[in-house]
Amino acid sequence: MARFVVLVIDSFGVGAMKDVTLVRPQDAGANTCGHILSQLPHLQLPTLETLGLINALGYAPGDMQPSDSSTWGVAELQHEGGDTFMGHQEILGTRPLPPLRMPFRDVIDRVEQALVSAGWQVERRGDDLQFLWVNQAVAIGDNLEADLGQVYNITANLSVISFDDAIKMGRIVREQVQVGRVITFGGLLPDSQRILDAAESKEGRFIGINAPRSGAYDNGFQVVHMGYGVDEKVQVPQNCMKRACQPCWWVRWQISSAILMA
Repeated sequence: MARFVVLVIDSFGVGAMKDVTLVRPQDAGANTCGHILSQLPHLQLPTLETLGLINALGYAPGDMQPSDSSTWGVAELQHEGGDTFMGHQEILGTRPLPPLRMPFRDVIDRVEQALVSAGWQVERRGDDLQFLWVNQAVAIGDNLEADLGQVYNITANLSVISFDDAIKMGRIVREQVQVGRVITFGGLLPDSQRILDAAESKEGRFIGINAPRSGAYDNGFQVVHMGYGVDEKVQVPQNCMKRACQPCWWVRWQISSAILMA
C-alpha cells in the first residue's frame, strides 16, 4: 500500500486569521514561523523549504525562498477555542462541533452520578470548589494548563489503577460533557497523595490538578485525548486503510484567531 504522510509541526504557525483582533486579540500579530526566521535568517530547513514552507508563510524573512515545485495551501480553522488538539483533528478530517466552555463545577453533579452508576467509588475533595476523587487513585477536574474552561483532566495513579480503567472513566466523563477535550492520563506514582497535593484553584471558578506537580509525567506516563465530536473512524488514517492512497501529503497549519498553536 502507498504511504500517506501527515506531518504536523506543532507551535509553528504562519500567521493569524483576519478576525483575530475581534475574537482572540491576545494573538494579534502571532506568526511563530515568521518570527523565528526573522531572528535566525540563515536557518536552513531544506526539506520544508522544498515542500513549500516559505510559500505558505507568504514572504521570505531570511535565506530560504519559495519553492517552484511544491503544491501548498494555507488552512483557516473552523473550531472554537484555543486548543491545538482540535486543530489536529481538523487536519485529519473532523468537522468540529461547537463546544461549550465552562468550569468543571458546572458539570460535577452529572459526572459524579454517571461514575457512581458505573460502579466507581466517588468522593468530592475541596471546600467551596471541588473536584472528584475516584477509587482513591484518580482525580477529575479542570485542566489548569490550557485555556480555562475548555478541557477537563482525568489524572490517575497507574500504580493503583490500570490505564484501561482510567480510560473507561474518561469515556464516561466525555459522554457527560461538551467541552472541547477530555484528557485521561497518568503515571506510576509511589503514593496517590501526590495527586491530591497538586490540587489548585484559579480565578475562583476552576479547580483541578497541576499536572507537572502531580508527578504523572515522571514515570510510566500514558495519555489519551478525547475530543468533542471526534470520530476517528471517519478520519484520514482510517479512510486510507480502505483504499490505496497514492500521494504523500505534507500538511501545515495556520495560527488562527481561535488557536495559538498548530
